[in-house]
Amino acid sequence: MAKARMNAEARRLVGLLQGRRVARLAVSEPEGLEEAIRKGLPYAAFEALMRALGLRAQDLARLGNLQLVRVWRICRRRRAADPLGGRGGLHVPGRWHARGTLIVYTSATLSLAALELLVHADRDLVPADLVQIEIDLPDDLDMERVEAKSLPANWKRYPAPSALGRIGRGWIERGKTAVLRVPSAVIPEESNYLLNPAHDGIKRIKVIGRRRFVLDPRLTS
Repeated sequence: MAKARMNAEARRLVGLLQGRRVARLAVSEPEGLEEAIRKGLPYAAFEALMRALGLRAQDLARLGNLQLVRVWRICRRRRAADPLGGRGGLHVPGRWHARGTLIVYTSATLSLAALELLVHADRDLVPADLVQIEIDLPDDLDMERVEAKSLPANWKRYPAPSALGRIGRGWIERGKTAVLRVPSAVIPEESNYLLNPAHDGIKRIKVIGRRRFVLDPRLTS
C-alpha cells in the first residue's frame, strides 16, 4: 500500500513538472523524477513541490530513498580527517557553545560556510590548507530548531550574547537530538546546523565528499 501511494505521488509530481528540466533532466515520467533527485534536485524545488501537493518532506525523500538535508563545513586539513569529531570546540568557544564542548558547526550551503569562515578569520591570515566537507543528514534524523524570532533582539551581535551559549548548552545537555538547526548571524534567512558528536545519531550522519577549498583572492584583498 505504501509503495503504491509513493508511485501515485511520483506520478502527481511528474504531472506538476510537465516535462520541465530538473537537474538537467527532462522530467516526464516517475523514473525521470527519481533520477533528477539522484542528480541533485535542489531542496528549494522539493519545498515548492511539497507546498503544491501538500506532501511531507519524508514522502518526497522516499521517492528516491534519498537524504534531503545536505550541509557543508570548511576546515583546516588537520581537522578534515575527522570532520564530525568536534574537537575544535574543546579549544575555541563559539556563538552557540562554550570552550570545552564537543560540537561541529555546518552550514546549509557551501557559500554560507565560506562567509562564516570569513567573518571569523583575519582576512590577511586565511589558511591556505582549507578543505570543504560535504555531509548528508538522514531525512528521518530528529533535529531541534531555533527560530530567529525566539531569540533576543541583539542575538546577531559579536561577541554573541550569553543567551545563545545557554541555548547550545541546553541542547547538548538534554541529549535528545544529534542536530540543532539555528539561524546564521551572517545571513539570518539561512541556517547553520550544529552537530553533537556525543549523540548516537552522529553515526547516521555521513561525510560524502572532501576536496580542497580555495577562496577567490578578491575576498581577502
